[in-house]
Amino acid sequence: MKDESKWRYEIGELMLRFAEIEAAIWWCTRLLTIENAHENQRHQEFRRRCNYAINVAERSKITSSTRKAIISGINEAIRLAEMRNLVAHNPISLNIDSLFEDDEPSYEIRSYRNQEKAVELEDLKSTVLEV
Repeated sequence: MKDESKWRYEIGELMLRFAEIEAAIWWCTRLLTIENAHENQRHQEFRRRCNYAINVAERSKITSSTRKAIISGINEAIRLAEMRNLVAHNPISLNIDSLFEDDEPSYEIRSYRNQEKAVELEDLKSTVLEV
């Protein structure tokens, strides 16, 4: 496959950076809660952990600007999770349309569940820069 090493690099970068986001959200809830309620969140799906963190930030005695920054960052993480999930749960495959439209075939990651969701290497690179 052409550009296989580039795909592998960008996928790895996305996964590592997203792991940092998940850790930051966990630490945020840990630092903002007195009780150990954050411990119950470790096994919840990402969206639930994010909603919990937003709830904790909304109830915390922190400055308004800090609260807004935390909530904004978590909402951005929720948005980026869609790309992370697409990449994590689907393989790189030949873009069939490229056989008919381009001079040479290209590759993509396309969702098995929703065929409308797909990412090409350049889109993946852009997302990695956002994370």
